Amino acid sequence: MTLLACLLAFQFPSETYDAANGLDSPTVLSVHAHQAGRLWVGTYEGLLSFDGHEFSHASQLPISRVRRIVDGNSVNWVASFSGLFDLSHAQRVTELDNVYDVLETDEGLWIGTGTGLFLFHDDSLTAVDLGLESPRVLRLVAFQQGMWVGTDQGLFRFENGGFENIQLTSWLAAPAVYDIATSLGVTWFATDLGLVKLERDHLTHFAVGEGLPHHAVWCVTIDSRGWVWAGTDAGSALSKSGARFATVNPSDPLGYTTIYAIEEDDEGSMWFGTCTGLIHMVEPLVNASLDLAINTSGILEHSSLGLLRGTPQGIWTDDSFLLEAPFVRTMLESRDGSIWAATREGVIKRTLAGEIVVFDADDGLSDTHVLHLARASEKQILAATLSGLFKGGMDGFERMPWSRNIRVHGSIWEPDGIYAATERGVLFSDAPTRQTARSLLDEEAFCLMMTKRYGLVTGTAHGLVTLPEGTRYSPETRVHALAEDEYGNLWAGTNRGLERFTGHRLSRVWPHEGSLESNLNALQYLSDERLILGHYDGSIAWDTKPLSASNTLRGQSELTAELGGQPLTNNTSFTQASDPFKIVFKASSLKYTHHYALEIQQNDQTWRQQTNPLQVSRDVVGAHQLKARATFPDGSHSPELKFGWTIKPPIWKTPWFIGLCLLVLCVLAAREMRQLRTKNQFLALQARELADRFAMEQAERLHREAEIRMLHSQMNPHFLQNAFNTAIAQLKRAPDQTEHLLRQLAVFFRRHMQANPDIWATVSQETELAESFLSIQKMRFNDRLSYHIHVRDEARALRIPALMLQPLLENATLHGLKQTTDSVEVSLEIDTVEEFVEIRVSNDGDRSLDHQWIKEGHALDNIQKRLAMMDQQPLTYSFAQNRHLFILRIGQP
Repeated sequence: MTLLACLLAFQFPSETYDAANGLDSPTVLSVHAHQAGRLWVGTYEGLLSFDGHEFSHASQLPISRVRRIVDGNSVNWVASFSGLFDLSHAQRVTELDNVYDVLETDEGLWIGTGTGLFLFHDDSLTAVDLGLESPRVLRLVAFQQGMWVGTDQGLFRFENGGFENIQLTSWLAAPAVYDIATSLGVTWFATDLGLVKLERDHLTHFAVGEGLPHHAVWCVTIDSRGWVWAGTDAGSALSKSGARFATVNPSDPLGYTTIYAIEEDDEGSMWFGTCTGLIHMVEPLVNASLDLAINTSGILEHSSLGLLRGTPQGIWTDDSFLLEAPFVRTMLESRDGSIWAATREGVIKRTLAGEIVVFDADDGLSDTHVLHLARASEKQILAATLSGLFKGGMDGFERMPWSRNIRVHGSIWEPDGIYAATERGVLFSDAPTRQTARSLLDEEAFCLMMTKRYGLVTGTAHGLVTLPEGTRYSPETRVHALAEDEYGNLWAGTNRGLERFTGHRLSRVWPHEGSLESNLNALQYLSDERLILGHYDGSIAWDTKPLSASNTLRGQSELTAELGGQPLTNNTSFTQASDPFKIVFKASSLKYTHHYALEIQQNDQTWRQQTNPLQVSRDVVGAHQLKARATFPDGSHSPELKFGWTIKPPIWKTPWFIGLCLLVLCVLAAREMRQLRTKNQFLALQARELADRFAMEQAERLHREAEIRMLHSQMNPHFLQNAFNTAIAQLKRAPDQTEHLLRQLAVFFRRHMQANPDIWATVSQETELAESFLSIQKMRFNDRLSYHIHVRDEARALRIPALMLQPLLENATLHGLKQTTDSVEVSLEIDTVEEFVEIRVSNDGDRSLDHQWIKEGHALDNIQKRLAMMDQQPLTYSFAQNRHLFILRIGQP
């Protein structure tokens, strides 16, 4: 009998997690697969979180004997001996102890405890009377019309506001109901007297005679395939048809230990909470076979030569070496069937005819230790080496400038540029000649792949990372190689062996005979759906069809949907499409611009919104809801999507917005008027200040001009006195000369009176007056005085202060004759220097003129004062080469 039971039993590979793996207690009372891909484990000591590799405490709350973990509408509930806890907000709910289960419904929060059933609503706790004396409420499960209540004194059904006791067996004593599972109209009850199936109001009892290992059944679960799993006091049992059970793994703990909880995660793996730890069961890959017992670091499926393996000795075919070369890694096949191989001696090309071409330093490949090859175009490849990334082909190779002195493990060529896995992280360059590359990940990356389902992924020493968002999965795992099958499954060669990426974490895959504990550095998916794994001990071929078929959507699937209670059909407002990876549908209706698309992934059976709906419409407003469910070719259904939204009127039509706009306009108008008033006051004040300033400046200007004219008038009497003295002295001695002197004096004053009455005069006017003055002085001193005047033509039209030359010439004449009895030469030169008129007056003499050459009341003092009032440079004096020199620079007014 025992032999027959073993023959009929189910055998699955499994792995046990206990204290050696970080489990805080050997007794696991509950297991819950969280939507984020993590596993919550409730033990006798507390609540743990498990990411597939290690355990961590999920909460610091004082929780013990965790019996149930439930995803609520907005919180995560934990039912335990210590009470009911809201894990999302890290707080205890109510003062109830010894809680077994919790369920959220429209009525409120139902709580099953060791002292009865309670309803928690609006912060009020109410005890519910089931007509029993101190019942222990062990399980609460909702169904379409109500709720199942499992107690230690029987089963109750809550419907239409009342409770009804359900007789499960014909025995007088009602069994204790520990667990309830329902699916597609069939409900299973786990009791201490066996397993009971309710289908179409008909009850079927299962006990030891129907294949259960023990009559006490602690838990029951229906997986995504419709299989029924039962956990008993003496092991687990499985029924694929729902008719008869068989023991699972009778030779290991799953077949004989107490099973408290059974849970299916989002990747189809089964987890068992037992009295000896947490047990994980996975469907195995079948038809595994040893392919080659030689270190395999590269794999290529050649179109005509079949399967080729890269080894430390060369390229191996089925029975011999096709090419002998050191440490062959990646291999590529060109269009003509030639093989390109990455080796430690460079890139080697072998044609189908057997011709060998080696590309090394002479061909631009300065580093011949090649780690990886990738196709860049039909005629060019990328070669990753210890010191950079090279691009080339038959014409040679050249290094990418941004990769100099960087160890490159691998690369891929995409339309937008080159991605490289390097010792410095993942680098991206959109131009081969660019000197720098953009960093997408700042840690060493070993491999890269552009996948159909997950986009760009890379393997690192700390798990798998998706780019560019940088999301990390299984950080405890070192990922060396990646491969993708035709169904979009992503496989990884890691330091733990072969693993499959589920979308949430890396899940280890077990062969039939023992586990693979080596670094996988080569992965290749073949056209016959085999996966070749290359590792240090050789290569192994795996048949992935069973696992791919059970986790991948095949063929077309049907989608039924309704919007606002009305069915949607394929027309202009509703379209759907499916491929091996997802179902996508788009819907728009009710004449408003509400257009959205969602997709369902078969792997994890969850809906994912792709584009957000618009929330504004000019036509229809109100609340709307979309319901949709996918039916797959195998007859299974996806979870029903319920997507609700509210259409709001345009914001510019709402009363509060119109009122707000009017208020803003009033505030802006008042602010503008206040600013205008302030601005007018400021302008008026500024106008008064400008008028006062103009009047002051005008008065100051008139005052300065009056002072200048006064100094100007002082010059004429002085000159007139000197001229008359000269005429008187010569009247008796030379009357003709005296007459000529007086006539010249008349000409001088006539020119002076004809001049502009302004304080400024042109250089030409002043030169004429100066020449009249010197001629008069010449008559006075005869041969003792000689003079010459030189004026540049460009300076004649420029302006200088009136009567500025006469006192300078008078000073030069009189003081020059006073110092000597010989003749004196007086010189007048007028030129332009930059923006100034430069006047130079010089005469003969000795250095008897002391430093006080300007004396109060003299002509030169008069000149200095006039220059200061007119904001001009002062007069300068120097003595050189026995000549006195006065220089005056006049700026134009």
